[in-house]
Amino acid sequence: MRVAAADWLYMSLRRDGRKEEAVHAIAFVREDMELFENDSYLQRLLMYRGLSDDAGFAAATADGADAFSVATLGYGVGNWHLIGGDKPRAFRIFEAVLETSSWAAFGFIASEAEVASRSDTTITD
Repeated sequence: MRVAAADWLYMSLRRDGRKEEAVHAIAFVREDMELFENDSYLQRLLMYRGLSDDAGFAAATADGADAFSVATLGYGVGNWHLIGGDKPRAFRIFEAVLETSSWAAFGFIASEAEVASRSDTTITD
């Protein structure tokens, strides 16, 4: 659960404009980490650290991954692009998440909130 908690902390700090703290919060992440669960969160953390890119999301959706993984990975990738200033790409990803059947996943709920408040989205970073 450490990777999941670190992921949400990272995103929260970045959205609050606290980039240095966010980077420090995920400094423990390594490519060779062994997990029993939460692989989608690890993939997001590796992307935030620059150890991978967002291609994993495209691959997950193309390969027919389970809806929960698509929602989890998708929200993080969308948020990453939102923080980076690419709002159109971010919202395309959020909308792709909403096309899954995983309505109870945090990533789905967060994507739904982003789409609903599209005009109110402000990034301080």
